[in-house]
Parts: sequence; structure tokens; C-alpha cells
Amino acid sequence: MSALACTHASAAEGGLTWQAANGRPCEQVCGGAGLEPVQSGVHAPGGRSTGEAFYICATDMNGYRPGYNLQPKWSKACWVGYGGKEIAAKNYLCACSGSALASAPAVAAAAPVAAAGKPGQERPYGKPVGSWKITVTEEKPGVVNCRAVRKSGNRLDIMAMRNDGTDPYLSVDAEGRKGKWPGTLINVPGQPPGVQEWEVTGEANAKRMWFPMGAVTISELAAAGAYQFSLPDSEDTGVVLLGKDAPAAWSRVNDCVFANGR
Repeated sequence: MSALACTHASAAEGGLTWQAANGRPCEQVCGGAGLEPVQSGVHAPGGRSTGEAFYICATDMNGYRPGYNLQPKWSKACWVGYGGKEIAAKNYLCACSGSALASAPAVAAAAPVAAAGKPGQERPYGKPVGSWKITVTEEKPGVVNCRAVRKSGNRLDIMAMRNDGTDPYLSVDAEGRKGKWPGTLINVPGQPPGVQEWEVTGEANAKRMWFPMGAVTISELAAAGAYQFSLPDSEDTGVVLLGKDAPAAWSRVNDCVFANGR
């Protein structure tokens, strides 16, 4: 779990929360959650103000680092310093302030509708996104699990997040694996070592294997369209292809979680 994700609860209590952007402008992201985007200043080239706000964002590049989101031309990326250059990160979080429950009653009110049904009953959440089916399950009173599920041949791939603040996760068929593997590496296939690479604790129960990680990290993997897992101290690896609809499917999972009171 990232340091930024770990501070989510305390930041929210202090009036600041981080919302997954999924390629959208921070003003739109925060506004859609009933919050206000946090500004760091105004764009003023040559000392002349344009009236365009710098909104605070953050992205995971071997550790979270802050950056800016600026409309209109630079509104679909978080611009951060990395390797001596300014990089446009496509997967990022937006800093938002205020109380979503107080300022967006319509979103809060939608939660019972989305999670309606008997505990443990899986229900569809809107229409499928390409090859991904989006579902919502009330696992216990007040705890909802929103999942994007995709069947590829005999394989079932899952991207999921609960509304209780626990880590989102990716899940694949366990193929008989059973146990817990601290130090599991997740990376984007084809990237050099250390680039788009994360260390997590993989777990499996013989039927399913899952990898808990941050929401922004999953956004980055979804955008890449694939990820590779490597279990420690072994040659056990696997590549999971997510397809072109994965970013939109993960965005729908985020929408489902926020609608259910994240």
C-alpha cells in the first residue's frame, strides 16, 4: 500500500481527500464527487495572469510525488518532475477539499440503490464496459465490493475495490497456488527493471490469487493493458492481458465505490 493511500482516511477527516482522476481534469473529478479542487496558484506566464488555476495532483512514479493539473491544454495529465524532466503522467490522483456527503447528497443517496439486494448477492452495476462486466456486492452491512470481471477463454480476470478503505486489488485464477508471498513484483511487461514496477503481497487460496495495491497503480496497469506478476524466490510468473477497455472498466469501479460512500 502506498504512503499516499495510507493517509487517505486521515486526510479526508482533515478536509482533504484524493480522488482517482482516470484522465479527467481535477476540477471535473472533484466536482463530480461534490468536492472542490485544491489550487496551488494561477498560471501567469511572463507575469500576466491567465486566470487558469494550477490544481494539485499526485502520481506514483517509484513513489508518489506531487504535480499540477492545468486547464485547458494540460487538463488530462498530472505534470511532475521525474528524471530531470517534466513528465505528463496519465494516471494520477486529484487533491480535493470539502465534505462529499455534505455537498453532494445525490451521490450519497445513490448508495442504497447501487448496493440493493441480499448480503452476498452479486448485482450488475450499469451496462458492461466492452468485455468487462461491472458488479456490486454487499459483503456485509455497509461494506460493498465493486468489481470489473472479464472472462478470457477459461481465465477470469478481476479488478476490484471495496468502500471500506482497504486496498483495491487485482485477481487471477490461482491454478492451484496456495499461500502468501510478500515481495511479489507487479510490473508492466516490457519495461526496464524498476520502471512501472511495484512490490506487493500476493495471496492465493488455490482457486483465486489476488494482489492488493493502490487505486492509481491499478489505473496505470489498466492503461498499459497488461501486467506481469512474479512470485519471490521462484520462477513462477504470469502475464495478464487486460485489453483496451480496462481503463474505462476501472473508472466504472471507482464510480461504483464513490457512489457507495467511499
